[in-house]
Amino acid sequence: MTKYFFGVRHEGYLVEDREGSDLPSRSEARAEALEILRDLIAYTIQARSENFPTGVEIVDADGTCEIVSTIEAIPALLNLLATATDRLANKRPAPNGDEEVRKAAAMSAPAGWKSVILRMY
Repeated sequence: MTKYFFGVRHEGYLVEDREGSDLPSRSEARAEALEILRDLIAYTIQARSENFPTGVEIVDADGTCEIVSTIEAIPALLNLLATATDRLANKRPAPNGDEEVRKAAAMSAPAGWKSVILRMY
């Protein structure tokens, strides 16, 4: 296992990760960085803020740095929104079924998006 640190970049500053996470590979670290970005974007939308993260810096114990940009998280976010929209478009429930559709859309979402989707519908 290698220790990876995930610094979150915002416009003009970096929030450093001082604890890090032990992960088996760099590809696992990239997946973790994308999950962090998805969660932070969801939180930013939820908070109605404009302070979106611009990326995550992955630094390993040797000091090797790789930047995962927010743009790389967009396909996953668009896929999530398309899935939620498709579920609503194809199910057109009776008024008493709306709660079921909201829950179904939220259950298929990554952790950080569940509460955002429940608020959207």
